[in-house]
Amino acid sequence: MKQRKAPAKATAPEADDEPKDRTSLYGALLRRFPLAVNAVQAGALSAASQLLSQRLKGAAALDFAPALRFALISAFVVTPVSTVFFTIVGKFRLRTPASLALDFFVGGPFLNCAFIAALHGLQGQDLAFILGVLRSRAFWVDMVLGSNKVWLPAKVAMYSLVPPEYWGLWCSCVSFGWGIVLATIVSDAN
Repeated sequence: MKQRKAPAKATAPEADDEPKDRTSLYGALLRRFPLAVNAVQAGALSAASQLLSQRLKGAAALDFAPALRFALISAFVVTPVSTVFFTIVGKFRLRTPASLALDFFVGGPFLNCAFIAALHGLQGQDLAFILGVLRSRAFWVDMVLGSNKVWLPAKVAMYSLVPPEYWGLWCSCVSFGWGIVLATIVSDAN
C-alpha cells in the first residue's frame, strides 16, 4: 500500500530570500514599469528642488503650487519625452560623441521647449505668449544654451558611465540641482 505524503507546510520566506541589495527591488520595478518609476522619481525630485529653492531664497512659508507645477511637468512632460528620446538613442547604440550631438541639437532644445510650453500653459498663459517666449533670444541663449552648462557635462558622464536603464535616475538626480536653478529663474521672472 502506498503511503501518502503529508502536504508541505507553508512557511514564511527565510531572511536569506529577501533581496540583499535594495537596488534589486528598484531595478525590478524599473524593468517592469520604466515610465512610471521614472515619472514618480522625476516628479518627486522636481517638487523637492522647487521647495528647496524657495527655502534658499528665504521664503517664510512654502508655496506648494509651483512645486506641484514642476512635479506635473517633470512626471507628465519631461519624463515621457526623455524616455522616448533615450529609447531612440539606446536603440542606435551611438558612441558618446554622436549621442551628445543628437542630445545637444535635438533632445535638449525640444525638451526645453516642451518644459516652457507646459510651464506657461499650467500658469494659464495663451499660445501667443508661449510662442513669444519660445521665439525670444533670452529663451534660446539663457535657457537652452545656459542649460548646457549643466547638462553637457552631465550627459558626457551619463553616456560614458551610466548603464542605459539608469539614465532616467541619473537625469532626475542632476535635474534636482538644475531644478533649483530653474525655479529661481522662473520665480525671479514673475
